[in-house]
Order: sequence, then structure tokens, then C-alpha cells
Amino acid sequence: MNAANTTFEPSEIKWAARHGETTEPKYRPTSNASWVFFLALAVGLVGLACFGYLTLKKTNIQITQLFGNQGAVNALGQRVDTAESKLIDVTGKWEGVGQRVTMLESKINRNIQQTRTYAERLTRSHLINAS
Repeated sequence: MNAANTTFEPSEIKWAARHGETTEPKYRPTSNASWVFFLALAVGLVGLACFGYLTLKKTNIQITQLFGNQGAVNALGQRVDTAESKLIDVTGKWEGVGQRVTMLESKINRNIQQTRTYAERLTRSHLINAS
């Protein structure tokens, strides 16, 4: 009963590694340049934030002054809402205006046709009387 089943043996034993190779996965070494870039970016962002804060403090501007009074913002919002509702009313009335223009156009076409037939009758009667 010395027969061993080779299917359960690790593959490292079956396949001998070449000289100098390992069976561990290879990892690329990380670059120091990328760390330097991220560090410089972080320092730049912190510097920019400090500069902005000091500038605001120097000019004595508060955040509420930057964005305006909340009452003025609410009043502007109400004006925009009113203008929007008026525009919706106007565009809703365009359908009625379109129907009126269509009716007016049909009346004008009818009057033009009647005028044309009247002018043709007058011309015929004038030609008949002239001959």
C-alpha cells in the first residue's frame, strides 16, 4: 500500500522551478515619484486653503456676505417662480391664438375668392358690353 496518489500532491513538487525563479507572485516596485507628486498636491491644497482663509479674514468678509442675504435669495426665487408661471400661461394661450389665426386665414381666403369671382364677373360684363 505504498502507492501514492499524485493528484493530491502540490504542483511545486511536480514542476521543478527554474534556477532563480520562485513560485510567489511578482510585484512591481512602487515609484517614489508618485508619492512625491501626491505629497506635493496635498501640500498645495492645504496652502491654497490657508491662503483663501487668510484673504477672507483680511478683507473681513463673512460667508453669509459672500452668498448674500437669505431673504434676497428667497425673493429672487419667488420672482423666478412668478415669471415661470406667467410663461406657462402664455404658452398655454398660444394654442388658442393658433386656432384664431387659422379661422382668420380661412375667412381671408374666402373673401379673396369672392373678390376674385366678383372681379371676373365685372370683367366679363365689361367685355360683353364693350363688344
